[in-house]
Amino acid sequence: MNKHELFSIWAPPESVWSRWAKGVVFAHYRGESPLHHAEPAIDTSWVPLDRATAIIVDLPGALSIEFGMSLARIGFRPVPLFNAAPASKLLSVPPIPNANNPPLEPTTRVEVVDATSILHAVAAFADELKGFELPADAPPAFLLDATRRYGEGAVTPGRFDNRSVCFAADFPSAAFLASHGIARVLLVEESDEQPQSDLAHAVRRWQDEGVTILSRPLKETGQPKAIVVPKPAQFRSLWQRFTVALGLKRNPLGGFGREIPLYGYGAG
Repeated sequence: MNKHELFSIWAPPESVWSRWAKGVVFAHYRGESPLHHAEPAIDTSWVPLDRATAIIVDLPGALSIEFGMSLARIGFRPVPLFNAAPASKLLSVPPIPNANNPPLEPTTRVEVVDATSILHAVAAFADELKGFELPADAPPAFLLDATRRYGEGAVTPGRFDNRSVCFAADFPSAAFLASHGIARVLLVEESDEQPQSDLAHAVRRWQDEGVTILSRPLKETGQPKAIVVPKPAQFRSLWQRFTVALGLKRNPLGGFGREIPLYGYGAG
């Protein structure tokens, strides 16, 4: 299986939602054997199955894929929206240690955001997902990495800075959702009820156009409940897209991700 075949499994051309799938992670697939070992299936008994509900899964890293697969098993189409590029290799030259540029500890990940685990997960689940033969109009489950904006550890020279953000344009409009029978959007995070600040721009737009927003943190129990999403900062501002991505490093293959220079960075 090559990267194009892998992407077509996760974004089949017949699905009405595939136009929003991001190919950033898939562009870095080189046919490696998947290294992902999934946790036991996640309970989805509380998820609405009325086909009028779309889902946003905003969970950390590969957990987002695992929950997306749990949703696929009950009829949802997982739509990967990962914008972080995996690091293709370890750096061959270590940073010069000084007060402003400490060397990487052996336990520090080269990637700021663990996009490699996401890549392994999409490869590991590909055969199972292909076997589901989901209908073209299966309701969507948009998959995000909850660590996309901050990652793990300090953003220091020698690391691969692949932090990213999502935008309202990364999601279908409320009118498009309605045209395919979607009247509600369910947000699933680990413990928070409100969307992250970047995601809030898309969710608030849906809310303003009559879409009901539900939330049910994964660590809680019970049924989803309706929430009201406040207006985020710079809501509908022409400058919002520019300012929210300011300082993030674009990757030549698309999405976000570039090595932080080892020299001439933060020198005192």
